[in-house]
Amino acid sequence: MILALEFSTHQRSAAIFESSSDSNALPLVIVAGEEEVQRGISPFVLLDRLFSEAKATPEKITHIYIGLGPGSYTGMRSALSIAQGWRLARPIFIHGLATPWILASQVQSSGFTGRSHTVIDAQREEIYAATFAISKTEIQMLGSIELMKPSQLDFNQEDRIVGPLAQKWFAGAQSLFPEARSMLQIAMNRPDLLIHGDIIEPIYLRPTTFVKAPPARVLPTDS
Repeated sequence: MILALEFSTHQRSAAIFESSSDSNALPLVIVAGEEEVQRGISPFVLLDRLFSEAKATPEKITHIYIGLGPGSYTGMRSALSIAQGWRLARPIFIHGLATPWILASQVQSSGFTGRSHTVIDAQREEIYAATFAISKTEIQMLGSIELMKPSQLDFNQEDRIVGPLAQKWFAGAQSLFPEARSMLQIAMNRPDLLIHGDIIEPIYLRPTTFVKAPPARVLPTDS
């Protein structure tokens, strides 16, 4: 069985997929809504609900997929910590996938074809943005994921703009949250996008400004 965790936004989701079942069948998905997350829902509560509804046990999990953002660094680290802890107890495989690809897959599933922009809140009045060319059978990223001001996004009237609460920056944009279910679907169609094993890290585009504190001053003591 495959477990997928998408915690890169404040609307978290998890899914279980039975890899030996019909490939056309949708995996079971449970979504934690915004109101529940604001109340401090634990990811383990979400997982307990998922396994209970799926009538599955953690021992059956062989692969874990993680949404790597960019987005909520705390959420992404939480998902990665769960996966790494799982691997300490069980011989599982861990795979990561950039969140903009998950959103682009959901746009394709809606029937849209053309140019689509995924935008995710980066705080500090900035966004993480990625542009995709979407057809009925293919998804292609145009360029790379970038950190920018909303005013810097280059888009045309016929383009689609999506993302968590995307209408906050763009009139006519569609609010769309990444779903664990879509992560599984795109991972099966585009395995080349997956990041594996120990090299998995959350995608964090903001330059590091951390400065190491100087060593503590040692005061002389009376002899």
